[in-house]
Amino acid sequence: MKSTKNQTVRFRVDKDTKAILDSKVAASGMTISEFMRQIIHNGAVNPMSNGKEIVRQVAMLHEDMLNYHNDMAERVQSLQNAVEDNNALLRQANELFHSPAIQETIIVQRERMFSVLDGLMDCYKEKERTTEEALHQCLATANIRKGL
Repeated sequence: MKSTKNQTVRFRVDKDTKAILDSKVAASGMTISEFMRQIIHNGAVNPMSNGKEIVRQVAMLHEDMLNYHNDMAERVQSLQNAVEDNNALLRQANELFHSPAIQETIIVQRERMFSVLDGLMDCYKEKERTTEEALHQCLATANIRKGL
């Protein structure tokens, strides 16, 4: 069971270290206690000390992901158009040309397009994963601040 009674921790630092600590605490907008708890829990201080900053961070992550999504949608649409054009060529080649080399080339091109699509989707999944991690970190900071 977690104790709810606050504990006092004291430690000594030299004058220069104290000046650095005071400067960093002031820049964070936190109390020294909040600042030190952030270091203990996160290994670093996240300067998001108010709800507006957290909302701004989440909005930026959302906008970045939305822009990335729109860019990917355009790329996938372009690739889909190329596949459809390739399929039309393949149908024409079957009707007009009986050259196996031409038909094989068109088939290989279609396979390469699907390979590019797979690569795009892998990039998209990775972007989603990193954005989700950043969002979780942002929200974890909000939860730590809320619990202080």
